Amino acid sequence: MEKKALELFHCPPQNYNCAQAVAAAHQAITGDSSLNVESFRAFGGGRAPGGECGALFAACQINPGNAEAIRAAFQKQAGHLDCASIRVKGAATCRACVALAAGLLESDSLDF
Repeated sequence: MEKKALELFHCPPQNYNCAQAVAAAHQAITGDSSLNVESFRAFGGGRAPGGECGALFAACQINPGNAEAIRAAFQKQAGHLDCASIRVKGAATCRACVALAAGLLESDSLDF
């Protein structure tokens, strides 16, 4: 799922943002046609509630039952949960966050 998300992130023709790339990759891999990828447009670039990383937000929205574990694993690996801190402190690139969130969404084991 990481590879698919990176293929979709900021690439033509869709030019998906971070949240959309994670959602679209999930949809492509799982066939989940109930997911509205376009609805995630509003959450990219630090616009998720509380300034949360959009890629992380998408992963947690798609798998709410594992949201706490996804957030914990993401913070452990990226250093922060909010987009501004990740960007300002150079903790990870946006592409790295997209790959991380997509990987965590797909992970069977979130004991990181």
